[in-house]
Amino acid sequence: MLRSKLFRHLFLAILLLVVANSATFYALSVPAVHRASFEQEQAAARNVLDSVYDSVEAAHEQIAAYRALALEDRKRELKDIVSVQKAYLDVQLRKVRQGELSEHDAKAMALEDMRAFRYGQNDYVWVSDYDSRLISHPDPKLHEADFSKVLDIRGNLIVPPMVDVARRQGEGFTSYFWRRLGEDQPVEKLTYSRDFPEWKWVIGSGVYIDDVEHAVAQRRAVVLEKLRQLLRSLKIARTGYMFVFDADQNMIIHPDPKLEGTNIAGLIDPASSRPIGQELIDAAARPDGLLRYKWDKPQDPGHYVHDKISWVRRSDGFGWYIASSVYIDELESNAHLLRNRLLLISIAILIVSLGVSTLLMRWLLQPIQQLSGVARRVQHGDLDAKSGIRRQDELGVLASALDSMVDRLRGNIRELDAKVHERTRELEAANQDLARSMDALRKAQAQAMESESRANEANRAKSAFLANMSHELRTPLNAIIGYSEMLKETAEEDGHQHVVPDLDRIHAAARHLLALINDVLDISKIEAGKVELAEELFAIEPALRDIAVAIQPLAAKNQNSVEIDLDGDLGTIQTDPTRFRQILLNVLSNACKFTQQGTIHLKASCDRGSDPAVVRIDVSDTGIGMTADQVARLFQPFVQADASTSRKYGGTGLGLALSRRLCRMMGGDITVDSEPNVGSTFHISIPLRPAT
Repeated sequence: MLRSKLFRHLFLAILLLVVANSATFYALSVPAVHRASFEQEQAAARNVLDSVYDSVEAAHEQIAAYRALALEDRKRELKDIVSVQKAYLDVQLRKVRQGELSEHDAKAMALEDMRAFRYGQNDYVWVSDYDSRLISHPDPKLHEADFSKVLDIRGNLIVPPMVDVARRQGEGFTSYFWRRLGEDQPVEKLTYSRDFPEWKWVIGSGVYIDDVEHAVAQRRAVVLEKLRQLLRSLKIARTGYMFVFDADQNMIIHPDPKLEGTNIAGLIDPASSRPIGQELIDAAARPDGLLRYKWDKPQDPGHYVHDKISWVRRSDGFGWYIASSVYIDELESNAHLLRNRLLLISIAILIVSLGVSTLLMRWLLQPIQQLSGVARRVQHGDLDAKSGIRRQDELGVLASALDSMVDRLRGNIRELDAKVHERTRELEAANQDLARSMDALRKAQAQAMESESRANEANRAKSAFLANMSHELRTPLNAIIGYSEMLKETAEEDGHQHVVPDLDRIHAAARHLLALINDVLDISKIEAGKVELAEELFAIEPALRDIAVAIQPLAAKNQNSVEIDLDGDLGTIQTDPTRFRQILLNVLSNACKFTQQGTIHLKASCDRGSDPAVVRIDVSDTGIGMTADQVARLFQPFVQADASTSRKYGGTGLGLALSRRLCRMMGGDITVDSEPNVGSTFHISIPLRPAT
C-alpha cells in the first residue's frame, strides 16, 4: 500500500490537513481559553472585592443607623426627663393656686428639688429665667450665675439660645461644648429646653454626645471584628487575600495579625520606588481600581520579581481602602491547566484521525489500484482485460462502467477503422477541391488590388488636373477682373454711366468664379495632402470684429442685421489666420445667403477647462433652416441641401465642406443644429494652441 503514489499523496494531504486543523484549533482556542480563564479569575477577584465593599458599606450604614437611633433615644430620654420636671412644676403651681403654698415657697421648693435631681451618668436638670440666669444648677459655681454673655470654647452663647428656642417654639434642642460635673475637658453636649411661662422659667437637661459615640464605638468594634473574620476566611486563587487600610496607610484588617495596626507607608514598591500604600490609594481613584506591581513570595523572600495584581475600592463612609492582592501566576494556573488539556486532546485527535484515515484509504484505494491495473492493460492494447470488482457502492459502479466501456471501445475501434478508410478517401477529394478554390481566390485578390491601384491613380490624376486647371483659369479671370475695374473707372470719368452696371455685373461674376476656382483648388490640395497651415499667434477678438465688418455688405444685400456677442477676454490663438478667416467667412456667407430680412448672430467664448482649451464660435441665423436628411449631406463636397436650393440660391456646395476639412486640420470641428423655417446654428471649435 505504501508503494501507491495515490496512497502517499492522500496520506500526506490528510496528515497536513489534520495537523493544520489541530494547530489552528490549538492556536485559536488556547489563547482565547487562556484569556477567558484569566478574565474569569479576574472577574471572580473583583466580585470578591465588590462583595467585601458591599459588606463594609452595609456595616457603615448599620453603624450610622445605630448612631442616629441612639441619638434619638437620648433625645426622647431628655424630653421625658424635662416633661417629668415640668409636670412637677405644674403640681407646685396648682398648689399655689389652691392656696396650699405661697408662690415664693413653691418656687424655692421646686428649685431646690430640681437642683438635687440626678439621672444617668451624673446628669441633671437646670432652670434659667428669661434673662439667662441659672436659678437652679447642681454646680455651686454655676448656681445663680448670669449666663447671658457666657460663651463656650467655640465662641457661641450657651444659655440664651436655649431660652430663645423655648420661648419661641415652646421647646427645642440646642448644642454647645461644656464639661461634665467633676471633669475639666469640655465635650459637645445636646440640650433640650422647655418653656414654663407661668413663672417665666426655662427648664432643660442635656446629654453628652460622647456617651452616644461610646456606644457607637462599641458597636463599631463588633462590626469590625465580623469583617476581620470574613476577610480572613476569603481566598483569591491559592494564596490571594483581602485587606483594609485607612487614608493614613494604617492597616486595619489583614490576614497576618502582625501587620494589623501597623503603618504601611514605609513599604516601597521596588519597581516604582514609591510607597505601595500610596499607589493603592491612587489606584482606587482610577475607574478600574487596578494596580500591578512586583513583590516577593513567602517561599522566595526578598526577591521582588513576582508579578502581583490588586484591585482597590474606597469606602467613603469609613474612609477606608478595601484591597485584594494575588499573584498573577496563580490567576493563570487554571488557564495553564486548560492549555495542557487542550494540547493532549489535539494530539489524541491527530493520532485517531491518522489511524482512521489510513484504514479508510486502504478500503478506498485497493479497488482503485485494481482499476488502474485494468486501465494500464487497456492502454497497452489488451481490450480483453476485466476488473472483476463486484461492490454495491460508487467504486463498484465505476468498475462496472469501466468493463462496459472497454467492451464498447473494442467494438468502436473495429467500426472506427472502417470509417477512417472511408473518410480518408473523402478528405483527399475535398483537398483537391480546396486547392482549386484557393487558386481562384488568389486571382480575385490580385484583380481587386489592381482595381484599387487604378482608382487611386485616377483620384491623384483628378486632383492634379483640378489643381492645374484651377491655376490656368485664375490667370485670365484675374485679367478680366482687372480690366473690368479699369473700364468702370474710365466709363465713370467719361460720363458713360449707362455701361457701369454691366461692368459691375462682369466684375462680380468674375470674382464669384474666382472664388469657386479657389475653393476647388483648396479642396483638391486637401485631398492631395498638400495644404500646410501657416500658424501664427494673433488676438481672437480683433479678428472676429474684422470678419463681422467684412460680412456686412453681404448681409445688407438680403436686408439682414449682424449681431456680435463676445464673452469676456478671448485672449489669443495660435493657428493659420487666413484659414481661420476663410472658415468664418464661409459659414457667415452661407448664413447671409439663406436668410432674408433676418438676424445673423456671431457668438464667441473660450473654454479653457477642456482638454485641449478651445475657442467656441456659434453662428446662428433665422433663415430657411434644414431637415435632418439635409443636415446629414451638408458637409459633402459639391452637395447642397437639394436641387431647388441650388437653383434658387446658387453655389457649388464646396464652402462648408472646405470649412469642415480646414477646421479638422486645425484640430477642431464644425457641427450644426437646424430646424426648417426656424434657422440654423453652426458650432465651430478650434484649439487655442496646436497639438504637439
